[in-house]
Amino acid sequence: MVAVLAVIPNNQSEILFIRRPGELKIEPSASGRPGQFCLPGGKIKANESAEAAAVREVFEEVGLRVVPVKRLAEFSGQIYFLCHLISCDTVVLNRRECAAHVWSLPSEILSIGFLSDLNRLQQVADNEPLLRCRRQ
Repeated sequence: MVAVLAVIPNNQSEILFIRRPGELKIEPSASGRPGQFCLPGGKIKANESAEAAAVREVFEEVGLRVVPVKRLAEFSGQIYFLCHLISCDTVVLNRRECAAHVWSLPSEILSIGFLSDLNRLQQVADNEPLLRCRRQ
């Protein structure tokens, strides 16, 4: 099954990460495992476009309205989208899917304990001028 992941930068050049509920399970190759920080996202439903899934998943998980502006990459059934915030609403976590959130610069994601898909995210950031220029 194909999943989408949303890379959402804010006005301070930080990207939104969420932590999945549950006890930390260190499985770096897995996306969104319990206790791990990851990008917002989830599975594409039947008859749903990848873009529509990204919009739906972000709203369901963190209550933000976004618009996908660019397909950044695809790795093993995971599609990464650069999404822009439509409004400056406050993050409202769906506690069934998110235990916490943090905004972090791409260059500082290790400081938040980011585990899920680290190599993929770094590759995406290195290949995207909008994200690369924001790194310190």
